[in-house]
Amino acid sequence: MAKEKVLVVGLGEVGRPLFKLLRESEQFVVYGFDIDEGKMHEIGQTTLPSEVDIMHICISCPSRDRFVHVVDGYVKRFKPKLVIINSTVPPGTTMDVHKLCGCLAAHSPVRGVHKSTEHMKWELKRWTKYVSGVNAKAAESTRKHFEKFGLKTKVLKNCTDTELAKLFETTYR
Repeated sequence: MAKEKVLVVGLGEVGRPLFKLLRESEQFVVYGFDIDEGKMHEIGQTTLPSEVDIMHICISCPSRDRFVHVVDGYVKRFKPKLVIINSTVPPGTTMDVHKLCGCLAAHSPVRGVHKSTEHMKWELKRWTKYVSGVNAKAAESTRKHFEKFGLKTKVLKNCTDTELAKLFETTYR
């Protein structure tokens, strides 16, 4: 059975540690993309596939509309079956991505202190990865994906729950 192709979009404080955990698990064929080509060279990325099974979004969200538009461009380019948004986003963003892109979409924000790549890898393994999907299939697919490489998960009822919880946690910390 062929390994799933996974793409991490955004190789910064969140994307790079996630990329490394995915690659170290040896469960997937993992690719990384960043608009900063230097970050791609640092991970040894020279080519990208035209299609992936799962695409992780790890980019900042300056505005909901801009974020959704940018993600739509990546979905058109890489044609993922599932998009997992790991970014902190306003409530409703994940559903907007799903409606515009038409693919399965889920939200699973990264928790922890962004000290370094190695520390963030530790944080990803330490904290429960809260997961929500635009529907039950998206949530379950996301849960299985994270558990495949050893992360603890808990599925919440809907994307608004994870989107709001992340905003509250960020404000609290």
